Amino acid sequence: MSIQFLNRLGEIKIRLSGLFGRQRGASGIEYGMLVGLIAVAVLAGVASSGTSISALFVAVCNKLNTVSGGGGTCAGSGTGGTGGSGPVAVNGACGADNGISVASTPSGVAACATGTLTGLSGSGPWSWTCAGSNGGSSSGACTASINTCAGLPAGSACTMTESGTAQPVIVVTTNLIYAWPSDQTASWNDGTSNWGQVLSDATTTTSTADGYMNGQSDTNTLVAATVPVSGGHYQAATMCRAHGPDWYLPAQGELVAMLGENGTGSLSFNSTGSDPAGYYWSASEYNNGHAWFGYYSGGWLSYPIGKVNSLSVRCVRR
Repeated sequence: MSIQFLNRLGEIKIRLSGLFGRQRGASGIEYGMLVGLIAVAVLAGVASSGTSISALFVAVCNKLNTVSGGGGTCAGSGTGGTGGSGPVAVNGACGADNGISVASTPSGVAACATGTLTGLSGSGPWSWTCAGSNGGSSSGACTASINTCAGLPAGSACTMTESGTAQPVIVVTTNLIYAWPSDQTASWNDGTSNWGQVLSDATTTTSTADGYMNGQSDTNTLVAATVPVSGGHYQAATMCRAHGPDWYLPAQGELVAMLGENGTGSLSFNSTGSDPAGYYWSASEYNNGHAWFGYYSGGWLSYPIGKVNSLSVRCVRR
């Protein structure tokens, strides 16, 4: 126990003694006990917030001095003391721009979720660290590549970074999405298990609450329900997600809108309307055995087909 602590305790004892001297009988004792308990409660409550012990005793001592009618102030009043919990250590951590493609120089919380942006270098790609404070550690290296797609017209070929890997994409103006540059082939379902309407927008009509425009959410549902047996239950969706966490199988509305931009710049789809190369899977279900696909027949249309069929897949990302 420190000398300063004992000095403060002694001052409070003197003030309490003075207070008791002005009281008579049981009421004086009760009053003194009440004040003492209040003092303890104040100490416990304020101490939990990290206030200096020295300052606490000074404050309580002054209050007792006022109650007892004494004059002056207790020693150390107003000086605060040097105790308390001190500043909290903050570790530096990379922000949301780390590991992705961005259109401009990383800054603010996008660069550093916590800590201070330090050592930023480059003009795309960029690298930096986030320094800790109050003894906290710094982040590892943070990096971001430049998004060469920003502001480009529909059909433009460009690159974006996914999980640290530069990937070629094609700009699709509808819904501000980017398409994988080539077709792939897969069934919607493996045809042996997990049959059923697993999506919240499964319906026998083309009108749904989300307008069949949320393929990202649908793909998340399908991937979560996939068991890695027989190549995976929901093959088209898992094929898209294999490109990276931002890639997904477009919903029916997204698919038809994207197909409508066929022939714009580098954006090219099979418009023969033939099965299977000219049929494109969407992430939207029709019923427990069928899902919607898109194809060309005097215009880009959509129709349900058995999930077990192997059709073209064009993955997208935002």
